[in-house]
Amino acid sequence: MRKSCLFIVSVIILTLFSCNSNDQSVRFEGNLSHCPYSKIYLYKVSPEGDFLIDSSEIKNGMFTLKDKVNKDDISIRYPGFYKIFFSETNHLLTIANKGEKLHFIAQADSLVKTYSVTGGKDALLMYQLDKRLKQFIDSVETLYQTYEQNQYNDSLKSVIELKYNQLVSNHQIYLFNFIQKNKGSLSTLSAFYQSFNRRIFIPEEENIALLQNILSEIKKRYPMNENIPFIEKRIEMYSK
Repeated sequence: MRKSCLFIVSVIILTLFSCNSNDQSVRFEGNLSHCPYSKIYLYKVSPEGDFLIDSSEIKNGMFTLKDKVNKDDISIRYPGFYKIFFSETNHLLTIANKGEKLHFIAQADSLVKTYSVTGGKDALLMYQLDKRLKQFIDSVETLYQTYEQNQYNDSLKSVIELKYNQLVSNHQIYLFNFIQKNKGSLSTLSAFYQSFNRRIFIPEEENIALLQNILSEIKKRYPMNENIPFIEKRIEMYSK
């Protein structure tokens, strides 16, 4: 009788383990400080738009969000872009693949400027892009403050303009290198289209050959990904 019970328990454990191992859901967990919010939202970002797929109460600064994977469209939707969202001015964009569990640490009142992430290679690449853009923005804001304090000093204004142009050039070089080093990752799309205010770092119409290369590399890795038709349409628009 005892052996029979042990056998049944073993079967149950194995069954549960098997079910969990087949779970392809994408999970997003976080620890937040400086949190004035009670709820956080998860959007799936696609060429067709942003779609709310989950929300979570924030308890003691912690949250859990989930995208339940439909096995019928795995090859199309994953990996994909996601938006962890408080408001239009306070959210972050990341990338996740089926079966991944991403963990975020951030200040809730300034998500994109303060977050760090573990659990996914593409999510880490997006974090690197955000971190580098923040460094650029901080440097530009310092220059702007200097300009405001010396706006009647023409010689200094020329120096500030030169420094600004150098900052832009350095950031462009970083983005080009990032794309080269991370071929096939969807994060290269974010690098290509990254901007700050009205500053476009990689003008699309001047870099169609690069966009074609990005498309080629993503197709090799994810031939049916939902973002491929979007890139193809952008390339086609400039080839007419």
